[in-house]
Amino acid sequence: MAAKAKRIKTPVRKSIKNPPPADQHADHPKSESWRDIPREKWNPWFIKLYEYCQAKPGAWEDHPWDDIVFKFGTPGKVFAFLGSPSRHGVCVKATEEDFDRLMSMPFVKLASYIGRFGWVVISVNDAKTLAIALDGIDKSYDQIAAKSPGRKKARAKS
Repeated sequence: MAAKAKRIKTPVRKSIKNPPPADQHADHPKSESWRDIPREKWNPWFIKLYEYCQAKPGAWEDHPWDDIVFKFGTPGKVFAFLGSPSRHGVCVKATEEDFDRLMSMPFVKLASYIGRFGWVVISVNDAKTLAIALDGIDKSYDQIAAKSPGRKKARAKS
């Protein structure tokens, strides 16, 4: 007879009995939404990354978590996380061949949460880092597009 599995009790989350007053964090400014930033105040490197992603065949812009991302196909797989126009970098899925090389560069870091799946953040500060970021966008796009069920429709339109 198999031993019965022992059930592990998980701790119960306690509710807040006395929530803090609503104005407690009034001295901390709310982070500005990218929608509140006029386009003429967008970071120039961000604009180059944004326009490059936007020009990809079958690419479309989405705004999960109030960030700017670019997706390919239907229902849409992300190939580039741009974030906010005040930023100057992009998060892309690195190829297996490029991953170690990219991670050795001082302006590239492992992406939070999704880094374990090969995603990296490339900070752009000059023409050299922009070229590497654009190459990363191309390779990320190619990987996502190759696996996407909507790839035939999008490629036929271009």
